[in-house]
Amino acid sequence: MADPTKAEIMLDQVTKINALIRRFQLCKDHPIPPLRLDLWPSTKSTIKAYQENVQGRIDQLTAQRETVLALVEQIPDGEVQTVLKLRYGLLDNSTKKMPWMDIPLLMNYELETLYRRHRKGIDCLNMLLESEVT
Repeated sequence: MADPTKAEIMLDQVTKINALIRRFQLCKDHPIPPLRLDLWPSTKSTIKAYQENVQGRIDQLTAQRETVLALVEQIPDGEVQTVLKLRYGLLDNSTKKMPWMDIPLLMNYELETLYRRHRKGIDCLNMLLESEVT
């Protein structure tokens, strides 16, 4: 099998980014120890600093995800965009790729058509990424 292209690597990162955002959000919302009234002020400030740090990381990951989404939205064919968004969790912040067998039910296309549209999307993204570099 051929090595993955830049676009494939970038898209594969989306579900990982979504999973990290969820984990960081959980850590931020439920720190250990919990933020209570009976904690020392220094402990409270340490927890607040930790939460701000985690929020900064969430913001970075969200920006990465939005960059990928913006690139996908530059593809002229809306059906190709939809295939990529469904497959790589760009519509619902999924932490796993949508199985190929689930996409035909949503888009009302045969699997082979979806494979072709996916390949077209990957090729378009690779061209967009190459044009950004130059």
